[in-house]
Amino acid sequence: EADPKIFKHLKSKNRKAWIGGFGLSDTTYAKNTSYYIQKRFSSRLGSGLIPSKNYHATQNVSIQCFPLYSVLLALNRTVIDFFSLDVEGSEMDILRTIPFDKILIKVITVEHLILKEGKLGL
Repeated sequence: EADPKIFKHLKSKNRKAWIGGFGLSDTTYAKNTSYYIQKRFSSRLGSGLIPSKNYHATQNVSIQCFPLYSVLLALNRTVIDFFSLDVEGSEMDILRTIPFDKILIKVITVEHLILKEGKLGL
């Protein structure tokens, strides 16, 4: 979870799962990037890497991002049963970083409502 406030809340749940307070990189290397937090609604709908007037995501914070493959290697995982990607705009760039010849994702869902490339990016 890239949003620091949501991550803090998620961490307090003490679930038996790996969690990380970082974003997924849209490159094959780690980097810091701007993250826009929606501050108008308590649900945080619309937070992401692209500022969105529709979702009131305008407050900018810097977050650390890692490639999904690097995260999987750190967890010693090369098989994912179910992967859901919803990052409000950088889905296609993140998908392009995944070496599908090195990992197996059995089922994947990808949100595509907001794409930098528009509908042609699909």
